[in-house]
Amino acid sequence: MYRQATGTRGGALGLMILLLLPLVSSSIGTALTQSRASWALARDGATPFSGTIGKVKKSHRVPANAIIFVTYFNTMLGAIYARSSLAFNVITGLFASLMLLSYLIAILLYLLGGRQSAKPGPFYVKGLLGYVVGAVSSVYLAIIIIFYNCPYMMPVDIDEMNYSCVLFGAMVIFPGLWWIKIRKIYRGPPVEMLV
Repeated sequence: MYRQATGTRGGALGLMILLLLPLVSSSIGTALTQSRASWALARDGATPFSGTIGKVKKSHRVPANAIIFVTYFNTMLGAIYARSSLAFNVITGLFASLMLLSYLIAILLYLLGGRQSAKPGPFYVKGLLGYVVGAVSSVYLAIIIIFYNCPYMMPVDIDEMNYSCVLFGAMVIFPGLWWIKIRKIYRGPPVEMLV
């Protein structure tokens, strides 16, 4: 695309470098965040293979196993895209659906808790109107999640199917089953009081 726009290889390369520099620098921070989040969940016993992923390498005081796990997992996701653009579309659609589901769950829990679970912020809508806004937002999010998981076109064949609904189901069912398994032993992150 850049070559077509600039008409030269040098111009296309220069524009690609401008695109890749922020991508490389931000990927380091993203991997760091992912590895620390994975380590923290494993440390608290909330993930499979917690004993391995939750270890800290004593010599360097870093969660090396969590870093390796995150790097391997992200590399595998990147390899999927190299093999199939359909798989990439499924993964991005899944990300959008799961992100919207997290918003929906937060809004529903807030509404069902009588809007008492959080301190009101600067954009707090008081009274019945606040419930209406939350309810409309919940319905909107539910509809959008459904549409993200619908096929792209009709009639549906094996090549044009939107498989994100299958992964979406797996990403809801398997963590749900894992939660049922560990809910009685999981205590959450340790709280340390500084005196």
